[in-house]
Parts: sequence; C-alpha cells; structure tokens
Amino acid sequence: MLRVRGRRCSRLNLKVLACRARQLLQLGALATLLLVLGESAARGTACVAPVAVSAAEGHVELPAPKANLQAWRPTRDDVERISRGKRAKARGTGSKAVPHRLDSDEREAFERAKLKGFLELRNEGLRSSSTKFGWFSRGGSPLWNTYRNWCDALAVPMICVNKADGPGGAGSGDQLLLDVSTARPAEPEQALEAAREAALRCGVTLLLDELDEPEGSETELEEEPFSQESPSSSESAAALSLPIHKVREMSLSGACPRSEAKGIAARLAAAWGSANRR
Repeated sequence: MLRVRGRRCSRLNLKVLACRARQLLQLGALATLLLVLGESAARGTACVAPVAVSAAEGHVELPAPKANLQAWRPTRDDVERISRGKRAKARGTGSKAVPHRLDSDEREAFERAKLKGFLELRNEGLRSSSTKFGWFSRGGSPLWNTYRNWCDALAVPMICVNKADGPGGAGSGDQLLLDVSTARPAEPEQALEAAREAALRCGVTLLLDELDEPEGSETELEEEPFSQESPSSSESAAALSLPIHKVREMSLSGACPRSEAKGIAARLAAAWGSANRR
C-alpha cells in the first residue's frame, strides 16, 4: 500500500489516477484544437487540422487542404432534399441539367459514404456522361454529384474509391481520387499539393487529373507540379458564389490495391474531418 496526500492508495487506484491524468491531457489537446479552428474561422479560412499521432503508434502527420469559408455553400438539408427529388430551399443548390436524385442502391452507398468519409463506386454503378476520365463517369452519376454536393456543404475535400472489376481490384487495381474543389480553396495549387503530400505519406503517389486532355496526358506532380491548365486563384475567386456542379474539379488520382485504397481513404477522411458527418 502507498500513501497519496495522506490517503492510503493501492496500485490499482494509482492506475486509475494515471488513466484520469491521460484523459485530462487529451481534453487539453482537444481544447487547443478547437481554439485553433475558431481562430481560422475568424480569418475566413478553415484549416482542417492535420492528424498528429506518436511515432510509436506508427502514424505520421497528414497535411490538409485549407477550405474557404467565405464561399457560398449548400446546406446539408438541401443536399438531402434534392437527393430525394425535392426542391431545395436555397436557389441554385441543384439543377435540372445535373442529376442528383438517388435510387435505393445509390441511397445506401451515400449513407455509407457519409459515415466513412469517402465514396465507394463501381464501374457498373456509374451512369453515362459526356465528361469522362479513366474509370470515372462523373457528370452523369447522381451518386457522384450528390456526394460532391455533400462535401461542398461540409467544406472538405472529396475522397472517392472506384472499385475495379474482379476481387480486390484485380489487374491495375482500384482507383483513389481526391477532389479539393469542394473545399473551395483560395490557393488551388497549395491545396492540391497538400492533398498529394498527404496521400504520399500514406504510401500512394497520385497524379494531377487533366480532365480536358486526352487520357494518359497527366504529369506526375513531383516532376512538374502543375500545368497551365491547373485551376488559378482567379478561377477560385470567381467560383465562390457558384454551386459546386458549376465549379471545375481540382483532383488527383492513382491506382492501388483495394485494401490499400480503402485504408488510405479512411485515414484521409479521419484527418480531413469528413468521416461520421450526418
């Protein structure tokens, strides 16, 4: 038996006290994080705090793209409304020319995406569109459009895993895609570089999508950071008042095995604050 402040205390009680001390330290770290986020919001930008975990636990700090809170964004309620075929309360949230209404299977996938913080698609689950890149058929997919709307409402980058045919992403593997346009970044190149670096620290190299160029024209960012076709700061400023379906995508993508793609997507979702948002 030991004595603490005049009271006799067993080793078990000391373990309880140590556990309580660790909890208090964690609460202190959380308070500091909330203070930083509050200061960022006051300046008009939201910095999604990077994840910093001890090296002993095998994790590394992940940089995050900065979101611009001064942009017009839909409400989560309006995103839900147009996904069910209802009229949005705020004008401009949806468009008759852009499909958002989900069927039952797409609804289930959307609910999973809100919980996990990233969207999972299959080749056969995408509807036809005139805008295509790799496996993604974006503009014609209500699920893609709705989740992109959702990420815009949350002011977070969009994370997507497109599952290849075959078990575990046979062949070239599944495709991981990060679209930072939903954060409406004031500095697009910095946002793309932060996303690229975060993915690299997770073990995958992503390339800049050149949606307007023929397939295979993308350039690895380490060799040539951004081409003349990259989104400019002036484009980002003009996009502040536009609905997200009128905003150009700013995305990176790369192939990797399914287990790795989903694991990396989950880590990025946790770091960027898109998981468990309903």
